[in-house]
Amino acid sequence: MIPTHPKASWAASLIKGVQAFPEFEGRIAALSVAKDRGDAFEVFVEAYLATQTISQAEAIWASDTAPVDIRKELNLPVSDYGADGVYRDRSGNMIIYQAKFRTGRPALSWRELSTFFGIAEKADRLVLFTNSDAIAKVAEERTGFHTFRGSDFERLEPADFARMTDWLETGVVAPTKREPRPHQQEALANI
Repeated sequence: MIPTHPKASWAASLIKGVQAFPEFEGRIAALSVAKDRGDAFEVFVEAYLATQTISQAEAIWASDTAPVDIRKELNLPVSDYGADGVYRDRSGNMIIYQAKFRTGRPALSWRELSTFFGIAEKADRLVLFTNSDAIAKVAEERTGFHTFRGSDFERLEPADFARMTDWLETGVVAPTKREPRPHQQEALANI
């Protein structure tokens, strides 16, 4: 699986060397053009999907790179009208996602999300990736919908950002070797 977002190589430099998500947010917020901020966050999301096992992503099509047959199957318009990408998970589910970056983490309103919900009726699931911590209540109540928020991304460690950078530069996902936490080491020793 290789990066598909057209700005992947450019955005890799924004992720490189990041130690914590607030640092990455600051790098995006410092960009003077809103479109660049959105593109940088979209690339981050693609790299997150590719490198984090929680997503179970098997194939990712960022931006408008999804093949025609998949776009037809999901009834997605040719131009971006609320979806920033599609991925297929290991169970074969087709998931449409949207990435929303907001400087200062304001809550996302229904108005900002409604187009996304409106075009994605044929997806198996919908996923919103945002650095905001709050979204409209009507969106939270939707079924078949999940969101990753700024508070979720704050759990990322320096090694996660390094893996994202490596994947953006090489297209290869290195396996993650995590060390047991102290309470886990104690449990392992007692086995």
